[in-house]
Amino acid sequence: MKALKQLSDEWKKRLFFLMTAAAIAPLYFEGLAQVSGVIFVLILLLLISLAKDRSFQKNLSVLEKGWIWSGGVYAMVFILSFLLRPPYVDDGIWRLSSSGFILLLLIWFWIASKFELDDFVMESVAYSSLFFAVILLVVEMSTSQNWNFNYRYGNILADIGKTGFFLPLTAFLFGLLFLIRRQKRFMFLFVVAFILSSWVGSRTAVVMLVVPIVFITVYAVINAKKMQPSIKIVLLIGALGLIGMASYMAKDKVNDVVRDYQLAQKNEFYSSLGLRVVMFDVGSDMVEDNFFFGVGPNQYKEDLKYYASQSKYPDGIKHKITTFTHLHNQFLMDWVLSGFIGLLALVLFVLYPAVVFMRWFQLGHKFEAIYGVGFIISVWFILLFGAMFTYTYTTILYMLSFGAVVVSSLSSKERKFDD
Repeated sequence: MKALKQLSDEWKKRLFFLMTAAAIAPLYFEGLAQVSGVIFVLILLLLISLAKDRSFQKNLSVLEKGWIWSGGVYAMVFILSFLLRPPYVDDGIWRLSSSGFILLLLIWFWIASKFELDDFVMESVAYSSLFFAVILLVVEMSTSQNWNFNYRYGNILADIGKTGFFLPLTAFLFGLLFLIRRQKRFMFLFVVAFILSSWVGSRTAVVMLVVPIVFITVYAVINAKKMQPSIKIVLLIGALGLIGMASYMAKDKVNDVVRDYQLAQKNEFYSSLGLRVVMFDVGSDMVEDNFFFGVGPNQYKEDLKYYASQSKYPDGIKHKITTFTHLHNQFLMDWVLSGFIGLLALVLFVLYPAVVFMRWFQLGHKFEAIYGVGFIISVWFILLFGAMFTYTYTTILYMLSFGAVVVSSLSSKERKFDD
């Protein structure tokens, strides 16, 4: 153990990078889950023992403590909602996995903070995610004979829902690293991740890609007084080009929204948007009758079947919505499962990164803050149409990405201020 404590800072960074990569690998290749999980846990235990050494006297900053509290409260509210309402069923137990990963990755975050890894944490997450994304692309190309015709990245060996969330998050991190460091390699990697994200061709990816670019472009054009007009024009052209590419790649899915809306106007709800309307309607009835405490994770499936059966929709629609694992609205889902307290815990959790970005703005890092706030707003919008914290894979990359943001070099200035 004495020899381990004498590990150089460089080796600690290497171990941290490997641990982070082990957490991300199964998100792209599920077959790696077991071996990657073992590697992650072993390195985590080792680094915990090192971080607890008395030589690490650094206290967490206010921003870092806030992230741990917001994530911890959200996870514990759900866990208590489960524990206090038996009998325990398989569906309820399965839903505990996301809360468990939130708590586990808060430990990962604590290690990063104790070691004062700053931007290296963001690099670890971004590089690992892009590395496995490129491998997935190569493997899909090699296994599909017609990959270049109507090919959607991630739709062969992975899942559009996964890649449509992972790649925009990865592009966001590289974009943020570029704004912080102003190094060309990060801009290049941002463009690579942006192209892959666009190639997914999903509405989720488009929203997460476009909104932050719109925010930072509008801010730069209107408020960046020191920026030369020629640079503003180049920035505007580049932004329009990226937005146009992402929108074009997802044009079919955007057209589906229009078609689904037209069908819903005719009371035909068997579509992506139409089923979401039905789920919101049924979920609202569940909330109305269980406002403060929700129905609980264990009773959710049975109650959903009952409320669906009492709704005004056709039998086929009623049955269909009971086959989904969630209501495709994170705010509504947490309200249904854990009541009004669950909704408040969720709002605190997903609002917290915006608090961090606003603090960056106060510290003078305005471009980084505006870009970050734009991305957070896109995530909030996504949560109105999907449940990010139902699935472990979206939960994991969300925790890694925003944990990396909170512990970055810009937040470290807040740490020095606290000291």
